[in-house]
Amino acid sequence: MGDDEWRGLAALVYLPFMLQTPPFRWVPRELHSTALLREVYYNPYRFVPFPAAWRTSDVLGVARAVYDSNDFGQMPVLGDALEDAGCDSAEILNHCRHAPAESHARGCWVLDRILKRGQNRG
Repeated sequence: MGDDEWRGLAALVYLPFMLQTPPFRWVPRELHSTALLREVYYNPYRFVPFPAAWRTSDVLGVARAVYDSNDFGQMPVLGDALEDAGCDSAEILNHCRHAPAESHARGCWVLDRILKRGQNRG
C-alpha cells in the first residue's frame, strides 16, 4: 500500500474516535501517524500466517521482555529467535530486523501475533 492509501486508512481508523471524543480532546491531525498504523496493523489486506511452532520458549521469552520493558532495540534478537524457531516469513523477519527501534510501539503486529494479544491473534 502506498502512503495515500495509508492516509485514507488512517482517516477511517481515527474517525470513530474523533466522533466520540469531545473536540478539546481530539488528537491533532499532524499526530495521526501512518507509520504507527503500519506498526500495529501491518497490511490489513494481507494475512501473514504465524504457526504455533514458532512460539518457542526463546521466542516467547524475548517477545515478553521486549513488550514488558518497551525496549524495541531488542527486536533484531527476536528476529534471530524466530528464525531459529523455523520462521521463514520475510515480512516478519524484516519487520524485526530492519525497522528502526523508534518505529516500533506497543501493539506491534509481530509482538501481538507472538503473544496472542489484540486483533493480531493467530
